[in-house]
Order: sequence, then C-alpha cells, then structure tokens
Amino acid sequence: MKKKKLGKGLNALLELYDDAEETAADENIENSEDTSADKGVMMLRTSLIEPDRKQPRTNFDEDAIEQLAQSLQQHGMLQPILVRKSGESYKIVAGERRWRAAMKAGIKEVPTIVRELDDLQAAQIALIENLQRESLDPIEEAAGYKRLSEEFSMTQEQIAERVSKPRSVVANALRLLELPESVQKMLSNGDISVGHAKVLAGVADKEKCAALAQKAKEEKLTVRALEALLAAEGKEPKKPQAKGFVSKDPYVSELEIAMKKLTGAAVKVKQQKGGVQRLEIEFKNMEELKSFASRLAVSTEVEE
Repeated sequence: MKKKKLGKGLNALLELYDDAEETAADENIENSEDTSADKGVMMLRTSLIEPDRKQPRTNFDEDAIEQLAQSLQQHGMLQPILVRKSGESYKIVAGERRWRAAMKAGIKEVPTIVRELDDLQAAQIALIENLQRESLDPIEEAAGYKRLSEEFSMTQEQIAERVSKPRSVVANALRLLELPESVQKMLSNGDISVGHAKVLAGVADKEKCAALAQKAKEEKLTVRALEALLAAEGKEPKKPQAKGFVSKDPYVSELEIAMKKLTGAAVKVKQQKGGVQRLEIEFKNMEELKSFASRLAVSTEVEE
C-alpha cells in the first residue's frame, strides 16, 4: 500500500485514523485478543503499551487524569490510542493521557490503532495532536519545534507548514528556549504569560532577565507594566557586533541550516552593510575539507 504524505493539522491525524482499517487487515498484532470492525481498532493490554519519552508533552495534570480515570471506569474509552510497534511492546504516538488514566483506573485492555510510522512521522503527529488539543505549555511546544528542527533538519517554514501555523509563531516559540531555565519554568507553570516571556526574551543579561521575571510574578505585573519597567531602566544594551556587520536576516539563518546539511560542515553567512555577504565554512580537520572539495568537484562536473 502506498504511504500517504503527512498533511497539515488535525486532518493529517484523521487521515491516519481513516487508513487504519486497511492497514490493520494486513498486520498480525501479537497478544491482541479482540478486534473491532470500527476502522481497524484493536484491543491491546495496557501493560504492552509504553509512552514515548521524546513526545512533546511532559507535564500531566494528575487531578485531570484522576477525573478521566473515573470517567473511563464509567463509560469506557471512546477514542483509541495511536501506537507503533517497538520491539515486543507498543510505543504511544498519540493518547498518553488516556493511557495514563486507563492505568490508574486499572483497565486491562484499551482500544488502539497500530500504525507503521518512522520517527519523523511519529514526532510530527504527536506534536500536531497536542497542539490541536492545546495541551502543551509554551515551552513544551517550543521544544517540539526544536526537535523537528535539530533531529530531523526541518526548516522553520517546513515546521510551520506541518503544524498549520505562521512561520513567525514557530520562530517566536523557539526564542523562548533562549530564556533562563528558571524563567522557562515560570512560563510552563503559568506564573508568567507568553507576552511576559516575549518581552523578557529581549533582555540579554540572564540574571537581570530572571530577576525581572520573578518581579513580574510576585507583583503580578501586566505585560505593559513590564515593558514600562524596562523602558524606565533604559534600553537593554545590545550584544556587540563585529564592525561593519548588521543583524542577520531570518532567511539567511535558514540558508545556513540548509547549507550545513548539504556540506556537512559548520556554515556561517555574515551580512555586511551595503548588502555585501560573506560565507564562512568551518572544517574540523583536513579530511572534512577534502570531502567537501570532492563533493564540490562532482557537483561542478554534473552541471557542466
């Protein structure tokens, strides 16, 4: 069966669920004792299912899980858990909260849909599912984007397309990961808002940033009040830049990522005033340089 390319938003998840009946018919699921005609839903023992430690959501409200566990005991699980085979067990792609509630409720079997997914597909679906449910805190969301960027070499444009959000949303989320750890924790706990965090992201001094975040939390400052406080203290000093160079355009940063993937070496593009660009490629040793030169020669021959 030809695999469908992962699409956008919740539609991508729904397409996978709709395809499950056809896929399940061709798969022999070990240790399953019951099957349903409802789009390939299969009953699997909860003990055979395990969470994916790399999934974007890391914080779970225990009170909410307890309430869900009570509901499951009374009504059963209405929505199946999406899993993929992992050795002798099954790893959760979407539905960890339901699985946790089922475990707490002492439910022995849960409805599941088993799919053959690679790491990238699983990561994308997990992120999409959580975003659609709005169950991720801002730092979890940013960490999910960062994983797609670093582990799977996806550009911000590609990530934005996959999660059906503007590129600026992805870029602003990634900036939150530059905040001090204590400030990130405040944001995750809801002690400060994303608006506060965006203001604090412009503070280069980490200690000052953490102190301002604590002040905003304790005094319950509004975002406008925090902005006014920063303005009263004077403009935040900018990080020194090399003489003759200007701030880097986000598009150039994306080019650096693409070229790094192509060359296998650290690539930096420096923008000078007047539109002049300078490209720097860093090689750790002579072997890396020779490898790059060889690939460049082959590319030139192909073009000729």
